[in-house]
Amino acid sequence: MDNVTEVGATARGTENDTNWGADVLWWGGNEHYQLGTGKRSNVSNPTYIAPLDIESEKLKGRKDDHRFQITPRKTIKLEGRNVSVEQRIECGRGVTAVYSGV
Repeated sequence: MDNVTEVGATARGTENDTNWGADVLWWGGNEHYQLGTGKRSNVSNPTYIAPLDIESEKLKGRKDDHRFQITPRKTIKLEGRNVSVEQRIECGRGVTAVYSGV
């Protein structure tokens, strides 16, 4: 979704500074668990799923109500070069992938 995102939080900010990305909604056939709901049942309505690293969220004392989000396009400095990066999602027959695109 094209909702408001924030990727400017740094280690020098306050403890309330948080990065958040674009929401992702999932639906469709789920025979091979490709939707990430933890169940094999099909999902007919768009729904949120938990973040991929839910265990680290729990270790930090955060609640279970977080949802999966992806990072929007951002330019970063990498080894002295400016590089444009973003997270992308690809879905296909029996598979779903989330990866970082440069």
